[in-house]
Amino acid sequence: MAAEIELTDETFESEILKHDGVAVVDFFATWCGPCKAFEPTFAEFAADAPEGVKVARADVDKCPNAAGSNGIMSVPTIAFFKGGELVDKLVGAQSKSALTEKAGALA
Repeated sequence: MAAEIELTDETFESEILKHDGVAVVDFFATWCGPCKAFEPTFAEFAADAPEGVKVARADVDKCPNAAGSNGIMSVPTIAFFKGGELVDKLVGAQSKSALTEKAGALA
């Protein structure tokens, strides 16, 4: 069972960019209605994430540099990293099964 990590611009590099394995990051905003609606689904995904997959959330207002450098244009956006490289993004709220399938394929 993986716990979600709350990211900041200061921790993004050490937690995500220097992570050897797969990391899934939910870029969200506290003022975003669809983000709030998606939060329980992402929490369920985090609890059941495939073995070895790091799960994190990044509030774009607290992580403007990380959001900008990864081309995050709208929230929620779920970004998939492997070995510190951005390999895929899903824009908008997703199903738990879509997240699990994508993360599992990368792991």
